[in-house]
Amino acid sequence: EITEADIDRTIETLRKQRTAFEDVSRPSQKGDRVMVDFIGEIDGVPFTGGSSENYSFVLGDGSMLKEFDEAATNMKSGETKTFPLQFPQDYHGKDVAGKLASFKIKIRSVGEPKIPALDEAFVKTMGIASGDLATFRDDVKKNLSREVTTRCKTRTKTAVMDALNQWASFEVPKALVQSESQRMADSTREDMTARGMNMKDVPIPADLFTEQATRRVKLGLLVGEIVRIKELRPTEAQIRAFVEELGSAYEKPEAFVNWFLGQPKQRAEAEAVVIEDNVVTWALSQAKVVDNPMTVEALMADAGQTA
Repeated sequence: EITEADIDRTIETLRKQRTAFEDVSRPSQKGDRVMVDFIGEIDGVPFTGGSSENYSFVLGDGSMLKEFDEAATNMKSGETKTFPLQFPQDYHGKDVAGKLASFKIKIRSVGEPKIPALDEAFVKTMGIASGDLATFRDDVKKNLSREVTTRCKTRTKTAVMDALNQWASFEVPKALVQSESQRMADSTREDMTARGMNMKDVPIPADLFTEQATRRVKLGLLVGEIVRIKELRPTEAQIRAFVEELGSAYEKPEAFVNWFLGQPKQRAEAEAVVIEDNVVTWALSQAKVVDNPMTVEALMADAGQTA
């Protein structure tokens, strides 16, 4: 059940997500956004991916290694600093994992966070034309309800897929795993590039994804066989119902549904989700199900592993 406290927390999160940063002349502190130039060297030699200009991050948000974050704290715009940084043994960049580097950073700007007030102006930015707070809270509750439903379904699906993965004992074709691993590596590179990172000379080994790729391939083969044997192909009504649920979050749901169903790629993705839902429903009908009650706060804090 969604409580008033759940709505309050969600609104606070929405406000924080729309934080603006104003340049200040004071030293940087936790929560500030800093823009930096940095150059990293190992044994006096620059290394791939170890330098950048106009790179922004928020101090204390965990996006940077602790030593880097601490070095950029308590510095003013225009100041420079050189400091050592020990890369962890399990660092994702294998070329630098476990090695000691030297970084030089320059602070270009320090931005202080300004969280918007919960007023009429803010409510209007959230799509409530009237700016009415009560209407906004009702809208937040509806959206939160949809999110809770989605996350509950995701947790259930993950639990079912975990059980199927443990139950299945067949060997997965190596060629399929290698192909999926490479696809995941390529996808990661594209995602990081889209986020503004220069990935031209940064290696992303496909074998980093072997374990996850093995799981995906294994489940893909298993689900496909279950669908075939148990005749769990989705009906047109199921596909449309799924898309209508997605469309309920839009201002013009029917227009969204018609557009979505007319796009081959999007339709195929919807069909794949419905197939998985059918398999989950079938699997649950074969198993003893034990409910695990959770608060909305705990559910939102634990998105769970995706299948």
